[in-house]
Amino acid sequence: MTPINRTKIHRRGREQAALPLTQSHAMNNESGAFRQWAFFPKAAVGPRQAASSQTFRLLVETAKGRLVISTLALRTAPDSSLAANLAQLIDERPFELASRKRISGEFGARYGITLELLDIDLDQDDPLTITAAIPRAIALAARETGSFGMRRILLPELRTSITGRLTDEWITTREEFIGLLDQDVVVQARSIDGLRPSTYSYLSTVSAIHRRNRAQAMVAFPLLQPVLMTHPFDAVRHAIDQGLPLIDVLAEHLQAPKALIRALRGVTTEDLGHRTGQLGTLVKLLREIPPDWWPRDATAWRQFAAAVSAIAQVSRHPITTATNQLWLRRCAQHGYQLPATTPEDLLRLGQDIDEFMDALRRALYWALPDPRSASLPDSAIRPIEIATQFRAGVGLERLSSLVRRFGDAYRRAVAEFSEEAELWRGVRWPSIGVESYVYGLVEIVPLLSPKALQEEGDRMANCIATYVEECGKGKSQIWSLRHGDGARLSTLETRIQTLPNGFGTLHVVQHKGYANKEPPEIARNAARAHVTCLSKSPIKVQQYLDWKRNISRQPLEVRQRHALMLPIITALEKTLSGQWSWQRLLEMGGSSVSQQPPGSG
Repeated sequence: MTPINRTKIHRRGREQAALPLTQSHAMNNESGAFRQWAFFPKAAVGPRQAASSQTFRLLVETAKGRLVISTLALRTAPDSSLAANLAQLIDERPFELASRKRISGEFGARYGITLELLDIDLDQDDPLTITAAIPRAIALAARETGSFGMRRILLPELRTSITGRLTDEWITTREEFIGLLDQDVVVQARSIDGLRPSTYSYLSTVSAIHRRNRAQAMVAFPLLQPVLMTHPFDAVRHAIDQGLPLIDVLAEHLQAPKALIRALRGVTTEDLGHRTGQLGTLVKLLREIPPDWWPRDATAWRQFAAAVSAIAQVSRHPITTATNQLWLRRCAQHGYQLPATTPEDLLRLGQDIDEFMDALRRALYWALPDPRSASLPDSAIRPIEIATQFRAGVGLERLSSLVRRFGDAYRRAVAEFSEEAELWRGVRWPSIGVESYVYGLVEIVPLLSPKALQEEGDRMANCIATYVEECGKGKSQIWSLRHGDGARLSTLETRIQTLPNGFGTLHVVQHKGYANKEPPEIARNAARAHVTCLSKSPIKVQQYLDWKRNISRQPLEVRQRHALMLPIITALEKTLSGQWSWQRLLEMGGSSVSQQPPGSG
């Protein structure tokens, strides 16, 4: 095995050994980018640059005391310059918050080297690393021995010999490297989840008091380890360093009861599996299960994880859907024994809950001001966060009954606002006043839809069907004048003229009989009476003008969205109450009034 030369460096007042291989390597670290470094395999490195790449395992302890384990492919052995570049890149940023993939990509962009940062336990055997080095080592042995010597050595024997030599080299390199790390930190990291770079780096870069607090937190709650070094947990990390009560901190951060947090003490990802062991998901699931049904030991947690996995596989949907959470709740009642299929009642109820939450989110986005608005108060919460807090605060059991009430209220609202919704969607337009007027033997009927205009045009042999845009925008009003026996007499177009006093009066634009001929006298008299009557009814005219200003001029997309949201918001107002009333949700978002354009009522 190749001997390792050592150069003395200082660490916290103590002399310790680094692993630069030559004096020139030591000179390359004059910037102090790392404390020590090592690579594997050395036995497979020949005197010349190889024709193909070799996979190396590179270990680095940076100047700030962070541990780095990486894999990279090179034609020649790594040198201290490469180790220094990697250590410097990692120390430039808060490594515990940075994505390993992002740092690997940046290193590749800077230096043109493909590198992967690993978060594995350095104490664990790494057979893949040794296996990857065997072919190059055999080729090197063949070149050194020559064809005559290779004929005398059987390939299986050579492979066994090289495997043993590489294994000894890796163990020695690893142990030499570990022996030069901060042993207090090594012991604490091993007591948590092994000598992983994320854990070691989190513990090594702070004072002894902070290190103790961090280690105690991760021992008490192993599920924190995968998420604690992420941005959303900034406040939790700060609280841990300050020595604040961790159960209180986690309960507030995860919006969960303290009893639930206590139930997670000591639970590991090994008990739950990778997906189920995600802390946020786990809290969401347990929050919907009564405390008496929570798992109490490692066996129960494994049964819980198996039920979660089976439900997700059978349903082919995320475990956090309402249907699956209801299913898990029922399984919890029976010791997490899983039925063969999803019960039909849970399937229907779960779909209703998911649809309700989707409607709530859409209504919040519609009713609240733009979250990017600078005028919002600092306490304002984004709609998606409001919906999340609502879901957690109401709970699955109460939500089940609330959804049924919402469905009834929504159906009533749809029926109640059916005509108004047609106005918003542009399917029809309003009349001035009542639906029809009678003057002697003549009935004057407003034409309020494209279909009505088409029918009038066909019956009266005119082009009134082309006036859809004028009517839809409130520019013109079209009337059908009919005899008392139902016969059509003429077609009338009117427009509203605004007077200096602000009131509107009706005037005739054109009045035509069949095939655009002169209308009969009885129709002309009725038209004059009609215009005079409505001109003396300023309230009716003003209501029409309000619709014209506030609805007809809006983009059709906005009008259609309002028609969709109006019954939803009405049903929410009638369904939600107390702490989670619709008004309270709007206040959480920085508004106290629902976004309903004028004239919507």
